[in-house]
Amino acid sequence: MRPVTITASTQAAQPPQRLPRMDWKSGCSARSGRLLKPMLGYIRALIRAQQQGIWDAESRPDGWIPLVVAENKLGNAAMLERMAAVQDAPTMVLNYSGMKGIWELQVAMARLMEHFFLPGHSVDPQHICISSGCSAILDNMFYCLCDEGDGVLIPAPYYPAFDNDLQAKCGVHPLPFYLTEPGSAGGTAANGSTNHGSSQASIRQQLDAAAAEAAMRGIPVRGLLITNPINPLGTLYSDGTITEMLRWCLDNRVHYISDEIYALSVFKPHATFTSAITLAQQLVGAAGSSDARAAANGSSGGAAAADGGAGSGDYSQEAVDTYVHLVYGLSKDWCASGLRVGLLYSRNTCLQMALNSIAAFAGVSNHTQWVLAQVLGDHEWAVSFLQQNQRALEGSYDSLAAALEEEGIPFLPAVGGMFAWIDLRRWLPEPTWEAELAFWQRICNEAKIILTPGKDFHAAEPGFFRLCFAWMPPEALPEAVHRLKRVLGGPAAA
Repeated sequence: MRPVTITASTQAAQPPQRLPRMDWKSGCSARSGRLLKPMLGYIRALIRAQQQGIWDAESRPDGWIPLVVAENKLGNAAMLERMAAVQDAPTMVLNYSGMKGIWELQVAMARLMEHFFLPGHSVDPQHICISSGCSAILDNMFYCLCDEGDGVLIPAPYYPAFDNDLQAKCGVHPLPFYLTEPGSAGGTAANGSTNHGSSQASIRQQLDAAAAEAAMRGIPVRGLLITNPINPLGTLYSDGTITEMLRWCLDNRVHYISDEIYALSVFKPHATFTSAITLAQQLVGAAGSSDARAAANGSSGGAAAADGGAGSGDYSQEAVDTYVHLVYGLSKDWCASGLRVGLLYSRNTCLQMALNSIAAFAGVSNHTQWVLAQVLGDHEWAVSFLQQNQRALEGSYDSLAAALEEEGIPFLPAVGGMFAWIDLRRWLPEPTWEAELAFWQRICNEAKIILTPGKDFHAAEPGFFRLCFAWMPPEALPEAVHRLKRVLGGPAAA
């Protein structure tokens, strides 16, 4: 075939295709239309509360009590104090650096992950991408892993902003489905509903069914997005459930994205968190692990530690590296959501190469990164901070749980995160989403408290609400529950 010589006339004859505008008055593109819906449904109510005044025990006892923001303010002062102690920043903080984060913070985060929730696993700092929050991480990652029109399975109920994270720029379909863990009572632990009956379907069968339903809509499934600990339930998936989900993803070449942003906010001593990275590594067979490959190449030492040791499974290291990814950040465990620092840990080489370019759109200030590298590199302080934070979370949760029990309001016992999932179905005038929204508005107007309605989380049925307990001081929580019970007006109807 002869090479084609492009001339000016050839270029003029083939103008680039243009997307249609929404309308001539707006001057915006068609794709901007999907950005017009607020990312979170409660934003207007929260702004109203802040304008009218937030509750204070002494100065404003009749003020608003917002329980909608999954933000941890309990350790703000301690974190700020430690950051303020970092002095004498080098001049490099004023210069350009790698788009995936400065090396000092990549190293600090790698060591932090190894010590606190990836024991026995050696994290290569080059496999870490640091961006301006986990939403930016998810946006960039799905841009690289999915094409527009692809779908990502997400067990519901789930964090409402995931919909925006997937759709806003990438045009990827969030695919909510309801997952029942074996042995759970009526699905309570998995989807927050208590009337679905015990499912006889295995985890694999439930995932197969969800993928088949998506296929019937013409949507190919490219990912499974899991949050553990679970927002909004405050519970943990069992290791067995995560392992089965990992197996399903590896068998079907579907990306497993593990959002572990609450990993170090497990506050009940009897609860144990295990990272998906640890469980995935256990699925790697001896023949496919890094240490076996190193031995075949005549190398020795270090390989077993690099991957947490050879597992007893039958998957290759390459498959795990390609399809399993971890998302983490400083917003929750470290009480620093305003710093906008999130990270992706992935050993997928192609993904990391793509992030070298696209991460430029979501960088974090070098000065912020350098300060955090010093703070998080202080191991003794980090251990103490996390212990204090977990005690504070448990104290706030216990205060909220005691008030809910006193007022007879049912809720799902939580072990981690900063939220409780309450069941107000019996107080709805009718079991519809319209009735839930009207009831939510009534609670706002009459009690001056703000909850998040279940519909925002794709709950299985109307009547569930999330309460966040780390945004307000602990003493505000019983007051909020007492106000709520006054709106409910006594015992629920049968």
